[in-house]
Amino acid sequence: MTKSLKGSKKEVDSKGFGIVSWFYALLLQFMEDLSDIECERFLRENNAGKWFYDFTLGQKSPYHNTISRARKRIGTNKLSFVFFRMRDQLQSHGLISEVFTFIDASSIIAKSNL
Repeated sequence: MTKSLKGSKKEVDSKGFGIVSWFYALLLQFMEDLSDIECERFLRENNAGKWFYDFTLGQKSPYHNTISRARKRIGTNKLSFVFFRMRDQLQSHGLISEVFTFIDASSIIAKSNL
């Protein structure tokens, strides 16, 4: 995973947290289906979230705009690559399976519209 994040900025303008720590926050946000503001609150109030993010109990959580900047610095293409690679590895070990596959059909032209 850390090899896939190489080339990203090492710091995301917040008290020296490395890019891997920010990736963990984005992964947590993805797994828990949280917005940036909800992720900020989750990291502030949830001890399991702090443990996953490698925070101490008394450490201040990042602001939601810092999480957004981390996403921009890493880049959506790189995040997608890492998430899909993790998913494929988990599936190959039998730890997860896909029950549903969702497709964004908002740009598909229906025959009735032609």
